[in-house]
Amino acid sequence: MGDFWKDTAQMFGSLFEKPKMTEKLLCKPPFKYLFDIVNETRKTTGFAEGLYSEEELNHTFYDDKAKKMHFLKKIITLTSVMLQEEFAAKPNKIVAGVEPENTNILLQGIYRATICGQSSEAFVKKVLVAMQKDEEEVLGHARVVADKMQAQEERKAPEKEPVKEERHEKQPRPSSAPKKKPKQPEKPVEQPKREEDDFIVKNEGTNMNDI
Repeated sequence: MGDFWKDTAQMFGSLFEKPKMTEKLLCKPPFKYLFDIVNETRKTTGFAEGLYSEEELNHTFYDDKAKKMHFLKKIITLTSVMLQEEFAAKPNKIVAGVEPENTNILLQGIYRATICGQSSEAFVKKVLVAMQKDEEEVLGHARVVADKMQAQEERKAPEKEPVKEERHEKQPRPSSAPKKKPKQPEKPVEQPKREEDDFIVKNEGTNMNDI
C-alpha cells in the first residue's frame, strides 16, 4: 500500500479525535466512514453547514447507492467551487470502494477548503441552486426519453382488430301459463221426438187416398 493516506490522517487528526484516521480505513474508505468525517468536520468548523437537510444528516437515511452518491456529489461540488479545482474522485467510484488515492485527495481538498478562511455559506447556496437545476434537467431528459421509448413501442405493436360482438337472437321464453286443452267438437243435441213425427213414420208410404 502507498502512503497516500498519511497526509489525510495528519490533516483531520488536527481537527477531531473521532472518527480515527487509520491506515486500514483510509486505504479503502467505506461510505459510513466518509459520512462521519464530513459530518464531524461540519460540527467542528461549520464547513458545509446547510448543505444537507436534517434527514440527510442521519446516517440511517443512506440505504441505497443513489442516496450515497448524492451525498458525495454535494460535498465534491462544494469543495470544487470553493477551491476552484477539479477532483478526479467520482461518487460511483467512491461508493464502490475503488480508486482510494483519489478519495484521499478529495478528503485533503475538503480539509483545505475548511481552513481556507472563506465562509462556505454563500457557496452552499450556489451549489444547492445549481444541483436543483441539474436534477430538474435530468428529470426532464428522463421524461423525454421515456416518452420516445413509449412512442416506439406503440408503433411496433400490431394494431388489434376490433372484436366483433356476436348477436344472439333472443329465444322466446316458455310460457308458464297452463296449456289450454283443444276444444272437443260439440255433440249434436238430440231433439225429442214429437207424436206427429211418429205418425208420419208409421204412415210413410201410405197413400193419402186410402185415408
